[in-house]
Amino acid sequence: MAEENDIDTGSAKICGLMVYPNINKTTAGRCIRAGKELKFFSNYDYLIEISAEYWDNLTEQSRKILVLHELMHIDIRYTK
Repeated sequence: MAEENDIDTGSAKICGLMVYPNINKTTAGRCIRAGKELKFFSNYDYLIEISAEYWDNLTEQSRKILVLHELMHIDIRYTK
């Protein structure tokens, strides 16, 4: 989805996770930068969590917007 919408995630490894029933009462999704432990065990740089109850009630277009919004939180830095 990131490539289709010209969102540059660089070489970041991204994992998605559906949280049941939800993250909390007011959060539909969030993007988390992997800490040392998560990076060691999973080899992912970022984790995108989505609240399942919210997801189930969204239209396809709203789901796409939510995922794109969370992808935009990824901070890409390039080094020479």
